[in-house]
Amino acid sequence: MRNNWQPRNAEVARLLDRVKAGEAAITERIVAVEQRLEAEWEAERASHTERRTRVWQAALALVTGLVLPLGVLGILALIHLIAR
Repeated sequence: MRNNWQPRNAEVARLLDRVKAGEAAITERIVAVEQRLEAEWEAERASHTERRTRVWQAALALVTGLVLPLGVLGILALIHLIAR
Protein backbone atom coordinates (compact mmCIF):
# COMPACT_ATOMS: atom_id res chain seq x y z
CA MET A 1 0.00 0.00 0.00
CA ARG A 2 2.89 2.31 0.67
CA ASN A 3 4.00 2.10 -2.93
CA ASN A 4 0.69 3.53 -4.12
CA TRP A 5 1.24 6.73 -2.15
CA GLN A 6 4.77 7.45 -3.29
CA PRO A 7 3.77 8.74 -6.76
CA ARG A 8 1.06 10.89 -5.23
CA ASN A 9 3.46 12.23 -2.63
CA ALA A 10 5.89 13.16 -5.39
CA GLU A 11 3.09 14.84 -7.33
CA VAL A 12 1.96 16.75 -4.25
CA ALA A 13 5.57 17.77 -3.59
CA ARG A 14 5.90 19.06 -7.17
CA LEU A 15 2.65 21.01 -6.86
CA LEU A 16 3.79 22.44 -3.54
CA ASP A 17 7.08 23.51 -5.13
CA ARG A 18 5.17 25.23 -7.95
CA VAL A 19 2.95 27.02 -5.43
CA LYS A 20 5.97 28.14 -3.42
CA ALA A 21 7.67 29.38 -6.60
CA GLY A 22 4.51 31.28 -7.52
CA GLU A 23 4.37 32.81 -4.04
CA ALA A 24 8.00 33.85 -4.32
CA ALA A 25 7.36 35.46 -7.70
CA ILE A 26 4.32 37.32 -6.38
CA THR A 27 6.28 38.46 -3.33
CA GLU A 28 9.09 39.75 -5.57
CA ARG A 29 6.60 41.66 -7.70
CA ILE A 30 4.97 43.19 -4.63
CA VAL A 31 8.36 44.27 -3.29
CA ALA A 32 9.23 45.83 -6.65
CA VAL A 33 5.92 47.73 -6.75
CA GLU A 34 6.41 48.93 -3.17
CA GLN A 35 9.91 50.15 -3.96
CA ARG A 36 8.70 51.96 -7.09
CA LEU A 37 5.85 53.61 -5.21
CA GLU A 38 8.19 54.63 -2.39
CA ALA A 39 10.57 56.22 -4.91
CA GLU A 40 7.70 58.04 -6.62
CA TRP A 41 6.41 59.27 -3.26
CA GLU A 42 9.85 60.56 -2.27
CA ALA A 43 10.18 62.36 -5.61
CA GLU A 44 6.72 63.91 -5.22
CA ARG A 45 7.54 65.02 -1.68
CA ALA A 46 10.82 66.57 -2.83
CA SER A 47 9.00 68.31 -5.68
CA HIS A 48 6.38 69.66 -3.29
CA THR A 49 9.07 70.95 -0.91
CA GLU A 50 10.94 72.58 -3.79
CA ARG A 51 7.74 74.21 -5.07
CA ARG A 52 6.92 75.54 -1.59
CA THR A 53 10.45 76.93 -1.27
CA ARG A 54 10.12 78.71 -4.61
CA VAL A 55 6.82 80.27 -3.52
CA TRP A 56 8.40 81.57 -0.33
CA GLN A 57 11.37 82.93 -2.29
CA ALA A 58 9.05 84.75 -4.67
CA ALA A 59 7.03 86.19 -1.78
CA LEU A 60 10.18 87.32 0.01
CA ALA A 61 11.54 88.90 -3.19
CA LEU A 62 8.25 90.73 -3.71
CA VAL A 63 8.16 92.02 -0.14
CA THR A 64 11.79 93.11 -0.01
CA GLY A 65 11.90 94.46 -3.55
CA LEU A 66 8.57 96.25 -3.81
CA VAL A 67 6.50 96.43 -0.64
CA LEU A 68 9.29 97.36 1.77
CA PRO A 69 10.73 100.19 -0.36
CA LEU A 70 7.25 101.60 -1.00
CA GLY A 71 6.46 101.41 2.70
CA VAL A 72 9.68 103.19 3.62
CA LEU A 73 9.04 105.80 0.93
CA GLY A 74 5.51 106.35 2.27
CA ILE A 75 6.78 106.78 5.83
CA LEU A 76 9.47 109.22 4.67
CA ALA A 77 6.83 111.16 2.70
CA LEU A 78 4.61 111.39 5.78
CA ILE A 79 7.53 112.55 7.91
CA HIS A 80 8.41 115.14 5.29
CA LEU A 81 4.82 116.43 5.11
CA ILE A 82 4.48 116.55 8.89
CA ALA A 83 7.78 118.40 9.24
CA ARG A 84 6.72 121.08 6.76
